Amino acid sequence: MQRILSFALAISCAPFILALSAIGQEAGVAQAGISAQRPQPGTMTVGIGGGGARRAGPAVTGMPYSVEQVTETVQTLADGTHIRQKQRTTVMYRDSAGRTRMETPIGAQMMNDAATMVRIVDVVGGYEYTLDEQNKIAHRVMVQVAQPMAKRGTAGTTGAFLAQGFVGSGPVPAQRMAAPVPRAVAPGAAGMPRPEIQSEDLGTQSIEGVTARGRRMTQTWPVDSVGNDRPIVVVNETWFSDQLGGMMVLSKNNDPRHGETTTTLKNVNLAEPDPSLFQPPPGYQIVDENGSFQISVPRPSPAAAQKQ
Repeated sequence: MQRILSFALAISCAPFILALSAIGQEAGVAQAGISAQRPQPGTMTVGIGGGGARRAGPAVTGMPYSVEQVTETVQTLADGTHIRQKQRTTVMYRDSAGRTRMETPIGAQMMNDAATMVRIVDVVGGYEYTLDEQNKIAHRVMVQVAQPMAKRGTAGTTGAFLAQGFVGSGPVPAQRMAAPVPRAVAPGAAGMPRPEIQSEDLGTQSIEGVTARGRRMTQTWPVDSVGNDRPIVVVNETWFSDQLGGMMVLSKNNDPRHGETTTTLKNVNLAEPDPSLFQPPPGYQIVDENGSFQISVPRPSPAAAQKQ
C-alpha cells in the first residue's frame, strides 16, 4: 500500500497544500487541459492546492538581491549530546522591478534536497509561476499585489515585507524598541500563569555585508506554567535590513524544550540578477491554473534517503 506524505507550505496569504505521492499514482493537472499522465521513472508528484488569484505583499523596488537562506536546528539533550538537523537552504532572488524567485527544497529530511520547487512572482505582469522542471511546464496563476504601507515615524517603517513566500516585519521604530521592560502577561482562561516578556533593542551591526537592526525578545515561563519545576527561558533574536527592504537577515530562537534554530542569509549579492530568472525558461509550456494542480520532482535515491 502506497504511503502518501503531506505537508503544508505557507506562501503569501493563501497557503499551498502539498501532497507527495509514490511512483505509479496517476497525476493530473487541474484546469490545464492536459490528460492524466504517470510520473516519469525516478520522479514523484507534488500536488499544489488553492484556487483563484494569489495575494502577494507590496512590491519592493530598487533593491535587487541574490541570497541563500539557511536554516539549522541544534538540540541539546540532558546528557549533553547534541543533535544537529540537516541544513535546509532556500535560494531567493529579487530584481529592481520587484519580481521575485524562490527555489525551495521539498520535504526537508524526507527527501533529497536536490528536489526543489521553483516559484516566480512577477508583480509587474501580475502572475505567479510554479515550474515543473521534469515536464517543462510553467503553471501560471494570477497575482493580486498589495499596495505599499505608509511609513510610520522617522526611525523606520513597519510595513510587511514578502519575498517569495517569506514574510518579515520591517525595521521597528525607535519608540517601540525601548530598553528591556519586564511585564507579566495576564493569566490565561484557566488561570494558568503566562510568561514574563522582555524586549531589548540590540542596535545595528553588519551581517553578511548589509547593515541590520536587531531586537531580542525574552520569554520567561514561571514554575508550574506548563508543568515545569524550574523557570523556562525562551530567547528570540531577529535582525532586519533596510538595504533589503526590511528583510530579515538573521533569526535565532533558543528554546530549551526544542533546541536552537538559526535562520540566516548567506552569500548576499546586491547586484541585479539575471533577468531570465524571472520568467519561464524557453521551451516551457505555460498553463493557466484556477485550482489545484500537480508537478513532478526527482525522487530521492535510496542512498540519499538513508543519509537524511
